[in-house]
Amino acid sequence: MRKYVPKDNVQAKSYYTDRFHVVPRVPRAEVSDAHFASVVSALGADVQESYVEIGQLVVHIDPTRNFDVIKTLKEESGYTQCSEQLAAEYLAKANEF
Repeated sequence: MRKYVPKDNVQAKSYYTDRFHVVPRVPRAEVSDAHFASVVSALGADVQESYVEIGQLVVHIDPTRNFDVIKTLKEESGYTQCSEQLAAEYLAKANEF
């Protein structure tokens, strides 16, 4: 008889993993540029976390304040494009597999 392997969490696991491979992290820098600092100060209390990665400002905000933050970025900081917007869902934590 074969050993039982639970299949309730198969989406969260990759088929092949190299146990010795360590993925390098992109270095994060503090917000020190004058323009980036003015953007973070314009957003005010809506900012949960902010840093610079690869020359790009990264801002974490409360998801319920999306529209207000985008409006502030457009009207007060002069942004016309959004390079990336991410919404992460953690299915395994919510037992949705």
